[in-house]
Amino acid sequence: MPCDAKHSTFIAEKHGGLGLHSFTREYVGALLRDIEVYITNADTSPAHALAASIEEDTKRNLWIRLQEKLLPNIPTLIRKVQNFEISTKKTIIYDETFDYPLAENISYDHPHTMAKAISVTSALGFILRDMNHELCARLSDELIITDQVAKSVGSNLISHRANLGACIGEGSQRFYKYSIIGHVYYLLQAMIEEIRWTLTPQTAMAQDHTLEEQLSRPHIYKRYNLFPKEISPLRLAANARIALAKFKNDYKLSSFLYLVEWRATREALELNLHQVPQEHEYRTIINEYNAFVPSIVVSMRKNSENLANHLIATLRL
Repeated sequence: MPCDAKHSTFIAEKHGGLGLHSFTREYVGALLRDIEVYITNADTSPAHALAASIEEDTKRNLWIRLQEKLLPNIPTLIRKVQNFEISTKKTIIYDETFDYPLAENISYDHPHTMAKAISVTSALGFILRDMNHELCARLSDELIITDQVAKSVGSNLISHRANLGACIGEGSQRFYKYSIIGHVYYLLQAMIEEIRWTLTPQTAMAQDHTLEEQLSRPHIYKRYNLFPKEISPLRLAANARIALAKFKNDYKLSSFLYLVEWRATREALELNLHQVPQEHEYRTIINEYNAFVPSIVVSMRKNSENLANHLIATLRL
């Protein structure tokens, strides 16, 4: 039985337990839900501070990669990063006397508050996402699923220490690169923005189709060479196709796909007659042709609003 103690808390629900794999994940998850409440309320000071910390650390990471010549050949990204102003950390070393410093060291490796928090929580399998860029979040999540090395605490794929593994204390740092400040995430986002910028002015539907076509083919990843010797263009294209299919299917199911209705006759209602619905009397209201189709270039909130309006227009009598 995959658990770290013979206690009902860790026993699967089908065997009468609570089905928890790790107390660590439950405690950290509760803390993150509180943070989520703060960070999603954009008009508050805590949300501004948390978002600013993420933004500054992302700038620092991009600037360092530029200095190390590790940025892919994305012109708009390179021009943007070249204009970043990065704060420095200066270390002065004295020996015996404070009159003259023995050495000075200037570095840029100081992490911001949210960077520390994301580093700790991502190791346990909790990934922070910016759903204003839902497409990028879904592409990154699909890469995590196919990464056989990335195993969260309590994962059934861990085969030692009673199926919890020795990583219960530290977790897996493999998740960090897929987080919102990890290089996989922000380079994918930069590539998507570059593709959109190069597209000729089109309608929203045409832009979605063109972007989807490009992301589903390996040549676009070969052109930008995002992750040399790390993630192959073929794998990136295959994951993009799967992520886009899941993207559309999730919203399709949320729009009550294959919803049917049956209507009683007015005469039966007036005469208070009991009616038994017949199979041929049911009518499908929402099918494959009129189900909601999301846009891959807008935020999750905008897609959700469009879904609600679509259902109102479809179901209103």
